[in-house]
Amino acid sequence: MELVINSVSKEKLSILKFESLSSIEKEIAKSNIKCVECGVQAFYRRKTRDGKQSCFFSRHIGGCGQGMSNTSNVNNTTKEEVNKINVTYNELILSLEQNGKLHENRNKGSILTEVEQTKNSRSYVIDPSSNKSCKITIKKLLRYAINNLLDDIDIPIIFEGKTYKDPFDLIVHFRNADHSLRGKKKIFWGEVNSISSNKQFLNCGVWDGKGYEFSILLSDSVSNNSKLKKKPWDNGIYCIFIGTLFFNKNDKPYIRLNDINLMALET
Repeated sequence: MELVINSVSKEKLSILKFESLSSIEKEIAKSNIKCVECGVQAFYRRKTRDGKQSCFFSRHIGGCGQGMSNTSNVNNTTKEEVNKINVTYNELILSLEQNGKLHENRNKGSILTEVEQTKNSRSYVIDPSSNKSCKITIKKLLRYAINNLLDDIDIPIIFEGKTYKDPFDLIVHFRNADHSLRGKKKIFWGEVNSISSNKQFLNCGVWDGKGYEFSILLSDSVSNNSKLKKKPWDNGIYCIFIGTLFFNKNDKPYIRLNDINLMALET
């Protein structure tokens, strides 16, 4: 579980934000934290000596998106909450580096520990003697963005071999997609509020007679995916996508989405 709320101050806390509190502040907050969605009592588990990350955990009400009860999104080996920051979903997993280097899967004689990844992401190995890292899914990044907690990510994010020290250099709201980002691959997020009649475009923002503020061009395989077909887009759904920014003939920004695994939806 990555988000809790302090029932007294009403402040939302990510695990990264909680870790930045002083010892006294942690002790005070620990008795007041609850799941941000279902409201049950939450607990803090500190980082262990064997490298397991600190986390929050709780006995969630059935169907809570913060828990592990939604078996459609979680494989059988990860149904229990464990000492990790990440939850394994089908979406792409990124790596957050902490005082170390992430190596591609090459064994040069040192003892290396392989990091489990999804089938559509790269395989990495970690040298435990020099590296401490955690993984984060784009689904979790979306939750951080919706709750205005991206500032809590104060360690570098590694994305396609490049390190981003500031999360806002990588994670961009649709309305901030301007010409300075043309041709650049980023993680875009925001509220999708309509789908075109031919099911080829997801649209964000308002129509001004020339186009929407931002659009996502879907490949046939993506637009026909059952994950998208039954969504009530007209009600507004927060989404996050990985894509390269383009501009159409009316100077409207858009990205192409050819892989369903490069997106995540609000649940």
